[in-house]
Amino acid sequence: MCKVGVLQIEWGHRFGSMERMTWGRGVEPSFRAEQLPTDTFPVLKYIPSWFPGASFKRKANSWKGIRNATITPPFMKVKKAMVNGTAEDCFTLRCLQRLERPDSRHDNLSVEEEIIKNTAGTMYEGGSDTGSTALLTFILAMLCFPCAQREAQEELDEVIGKERLPDHEDEDFLPYVKALVYECFRWQTVAPLCKYFRFPIPHRVDTDDNYKGYFIPKHSTVLANVWGILRDEKTYGPNAHFFEPKRWLLKCSGQRGWKLNPDMREPISISFGFGRRACPGKHMAVSSFWLSVSSMLHSFNITPAIDKDGNPIEPKVEYVSASQNRPAPFQCTIKPRSEEHAALIRRALDNDLE
Repeated sequence: MCKVGVLQIEWGHRFGSMERMTWGRGVEPSFRAEQLPTDTFPVLKYIPSWFPGASFKRKANSWKGIRNATITPPFMKVKKAMVNGTAEDCFTLRCLQRLERPDSRHDNLSVEEEIIKNTAGTMYEGGSDTGSTALLTFILAMLCFPCAQREAQEELDEVIGKERLPDHEDEDFLPYVKALVYECFRWQTVAPLCKYFRFPIPHRVDTDDNYKGYFIPKHSTVLANVWGILRDEKTYGPNAHFFEPKRWLLKCSGQRGWKLNPDMREPISISFGFGRRACPGKHMAVSSFWLSVSSMLHSFNITPAIDKDGNPIEPKVEYVSASQNRPAPFQCTIKPRSEEHAALIRRALDNDLE
């Protein structure tokens, strides 16, 4: 779901299911995170690839080839379609249209076109797997904390009904769902950037600073402990390690329902990074995640899988932390809540394919 959206935004192309599978197999090895010596000693980038101990350079060259072979064909397809007047609106098309001196040759790229191509590829790199990881965290949370799922569905039934799917215009009228989205980003943030995250993203201090008596000299490397910030019991209470959407809410006085607590700082500004290293696509990511979560809760029940003896498989909160804080593989059952919901889903799919 997330990958399809990112790919369509980049190149305006609706990938078929088999095409998406092939595309993913080609690109994922080149985006696999690994700590390289050049991250610590940048001067090592100048040694030749044949030098003893320089296997990291040969590996990086291999990944570069995979990446170029993956992102070049869809870029060239957009470039050709633009000349023919058949290109779909997308990021790549808009950038190409603004070029003052595009390369007219179909098989060649100018420096500016190379930049556009690589920027589109980076959008996939940063936005596809992170989105799917967040969705897996949501599904696991619904398995482990079914009360949150029921309360969100009650709100959706009251506000949306069974005649349509949620839309972005409904967001302000669904405070519990919004709080549930906040809690997904807080409870198991995708990029903790601390001891649970093997390859932290560094920041550099651009001026001398003092923090609680600690002197931090200019050009120091600083790693933000996002996990610690979002699990701080002083802010989120003694149950900070639990999934609890109500921590973001206040009960409306004199009426049913909830409202967001204005004194609680939303986690988006923390979980998506800080300063110049903040995720540039966070607004699109949060918007897409909200729509995915609200639509799934509206139309599906997420329940434990059943084993061969007919007993529910107890879900466990287990995560594998590498380039992302991702749930370990788990089983579940996802079924439409009713025949009306199933029919609504089919209509939505039919409209999307038209």
